[in-house]
Amino acid sequence: MRTVQPHSRVLLVDYLTVIGPNARSSRETPFGEAMFEEFRRLGNQVAEVFARTATRTGAELVTVVKRSREHALGSAEPWVTGLPERLRGSTFTGACHPNGAGMRAVADAIAEHLKGPGLA
Repeated sequence: MRTVQPHSRVLLVDYLTVIGPNARSSRETPFGEAMFEEFRRLGNQVAEVFARTATRTGAELVTVVKRSREHALGSAEPWVTGLPERLRGSTFTGACHPNGAGMRAVADAIAEHLKGPGLA
């Protein structure tokens, strides 16, 4: 990209937190503590991959994983959707997606990042 557009800015936006630190088993998150820990471990790995990739490629990393921790499934104001009814009680297949509030939060994070320090 930079060879075609040398002054371009490439942004890499990581994922919203899906299973936060206070998640408990519920209709939206029908898992035991071992599965919660596995989801958290996977989420941390994904965040690490994004950070390494941004460093390796020179892309600018916009992190939303940290700002969304208190807005994961099971929180009072989740930024991701829960499991579809057809997946509840079966093997989880990664069917969580940002909801409207989550997408607004991601857009806000990108806008703040583009303004840069001291420009907000």
